[in-house]
This record gives sequence, C-alpha cells and structure tokens, in this order.
Amino acid sequence: MKRLPLALALLALPALAASVWFAFVRPIEPIMPSYLELAEILRRGEATRGFEPLGYPALIAGWLGSVERTLRVVHALCLWGVWAIVAWLVLRMAAQDRDGSRHGLPWWLWGWIAFWLATIFLNPYFLIGLARVSDSAVNVLLIGAVFACALAAREARLRDWALAGVALGLFILVRPNSITLIVALAVIAWLARTPWSRPIATAITTLAVFVALSWTLTGTPLFWPKNGGYNLFAGNNPFAYAELVGNHNAEYSLDKGLRWCGVEGDRYTVPDDAYLRCTIRFVAEKPGEFVRLIAYKTYTMLFRPNLRLADTPLKIVVQFAILLPTSLWWALFIVSHRFRVSLPGISGVLFVVFYAAPFALTNADPRFRIPLDVIYAMSALAFALGDRLPIRHSSRSRPWRSSPRPGRPPESGLGRADIRRPGVGLTQRTGRRTL
Repeated sequence: MKRLPLALALLALPALAASVWFAFVRPIEPIMPSYLELAEILRRGEATRGFEPLGYPALIAGWLGSVERTLRVVHALCLWGVWAIVAWLVLRMAAQDRDGSRHGLPWWLWGWIAFWLATIFLNPYFLIGLARVSDSAVNVLLIGAVFACALAAREARLRDWALAGVALGLFILVRPNSITLIVALAVIAWLARTPWSRPIATAITTLAVFVALSWTLTGTPLFWPKNGGYNLFAGNNPFAYAELVGNHNAEYSLDKGLRWCGVEGDRYTVPDDAYLRCTIRFVAEKPGEFVRLIAYKTYTMLFRPNLRLADTPLKIVVQFAILLPTSLWWALFIVSHRFRVSLPGISGVLFVVFYAAPFALTNADPRFRIPLDVIYAMSALAFALGDRLPIRHSSRSRPWRSSPRPGRPPESGLGRADIRRPGVGLTQRTGRRTL
C-alpha cells in the first residue's frame, strides 16, 4: 500500500495539467445556451420565468466579472473537488493499513485499482465538460460528496452527514431529480446500523440549504422548476421512442405529442396539468408502449453509448470504451457475492437506482448518466482497498478500525477457515463460501 500514493500521483498530475488546458484554454462550447441566458438574467438581477432549475445558472452567473470566466473557474474547482474526494478516500484507506497486511497486493489488483483511478482522473467526459456550458461538472462533484458520506456510513460523524446535506441541498437546486438520493442515504444508514440522528441531520440540512438558496435566488422558500410535466410527457408519448432511438433524447417528440393530444400553444407555456392529462391518456391507451419506453430509458441511463455525434470509427470506439467502467462494475456486482452484500456494493447500487429511476420514468439522455461514473469508481475502489465486510457488520468489525495490539494479529473480520485458506470467505451464519 505504500506505493498507492505514488500511483495516485502518476495519474493525478497529468490529469491536473489536462484539466487546466480544457478549463482555461479551450474555447467554450455553448451546448446548452439556455443556461447562459439564465446566468445573464441572474447576473442582472432580473426575474426568471421559473421553467428551468436555477442552481447551475446561479453558480456561473458572472460572480467573477463575466459568465464565461466564472464558468471556467467553477467547472475546474468542481472537477478538482471530486478528485480530492477520491484521493482522500484512497489515501485514508491506505493509511489505515498500519500493519502492512495489504502490502503485497497481486498485480491484477493493482491493475484493477489503477483502472478505477483512471476512470475518475482521465474520464473524457469529465475533462471535455470543463469547456462546455453544461451542469455535468457540478453534478459530478455534488454526487461524489454525497456518496462519500454513504461509503463512510459506519464511521461518519454528525457533521459529516450535515455536510452531505449541504451538498445534497445544492444538488437538488441544480438537478431536482436528485432529491431521491435522500431515500438511498436513509436505506444505507439503516442497513449500516447508523444512528438515526445522522440521516435526520442530513435531511434537515438539505432542507435548510435548499430553502436558503431558493429564497436568495427567487424570493420564494421552496422554488421548484415548472418543467416537471414537460419532461414527463417528453418521455411518455407515442413519438418518444423514435426520438430516443434516433436522437438519444425524447424531448424532440414534444411538438408531435402535443398535436396528438390536441393541445395547442408553445410547449414551454403549456401548463403542467395539460402535460399530466396527456401522459395519463398515453399510458391508458398504449400501456405496452409505456413499458417499452421505461425499459429503453433505463438502458439509456445505464448502458447506452452516446453515438449521436460519433461520426467516425474512432469516436464510436471511444464511446463504447467510456462504458467499460459501467459494464465491469455491474459484472462485479453480479458475480461477487461479497461485493453485493458489502457497504460499497449496496451503496453503489442504491445510488445508481435512485438516481436513474426518475429519468427512466420521465426523459432520458446518455448525457444524464455521466455522474454515475463517480459512483461506480468510488464504490469499486472502496471494495478493492479493503471494505469487504457485509454492510450489516458493526463498525467494531472494520478491519481498519483500530491498529493491532502488540503480539496480536490484525483484526480482519475473518474466521480461522479464512486464515488457513486465503481468498476464501465464509458468511457469518451459514459458513457458505463466497467470492
């Protein structure tokens, strides 16, 4: 484990240099110009129409002189922030190996750890997103901060859970669908036998931060964007499937869907109740199509490569390569019983499911799944670095909880059978062998 900081540095330093170039040299790509317009409106102190979420536009609203300069700095700080979280996770677990029991890691495990570190530090989407008008960089940091609390559920103190609430409150303002993550945190706290004061502190802090920021930006304590019905019908109408397949996003089907439903007017001004009525009609008349759409949107959020702009063979290969961490993580989850019952494994699958579910029910785009790479990498790294006990074990059973006493072997949470036969684990109650 003494070589782990060196391996981390070998990846982090080139990534840091690349991030500086992408963030401060490469021209800005306005792939979502509406965010630029909202940022300028907020910078001038004018009222917004309340249709889109305001978290991201508020972060880039020219606090450093101009929207472009602020965007570059905010994006860089967000990516560096999630790198710092991952580095803290790795170095913390390496430092807790005080007895050196994990010093002689097999070469394949070193390669596995290096792969997941590269997923975080050399992810093409993370770096390219630095120069794009998109909320991806912000989402990557915020979901990483909240997930770090989940991974430390056994040891995290009250203030750590409160900090997770701060991140989640801002995350909800940036991407409202992320409100479902508070349910994932509550389930993880229950499974890890964490005192209920911890998740309650997260919920209270989340609400307080959301109300404070909402009041500051809009003058109302509980601002919620008006695009809920818009997104719901965008992903649930007779023309949504064709647009999902052809354009990777069902939003382009809205105009045709409104005509099918007999609704006139601009799609941005159609009230939510009209969108809801049209969605209910679609589900009632075409239930099979509704189920097919949910299945395809789930596939889009988890495993679909973003081939919309992949116009060369090399770009196509890159898009499939970007999905390799997703495929390997799910393969590990399916094959390894120890991973499925561990804190990293259960936390990872809960965060993925609760984050992706709202998109599967409304509208999906391969771009929306970018933050999930942080979940996959942090979950796999925590497991590879030693957090392999079942989630229901108490914190006293943690192998890195305390240093070994003189003359005693280090606490490993393993029975004698495991010591006699390295690599074979036994469940606590049944003695059944596990991977």
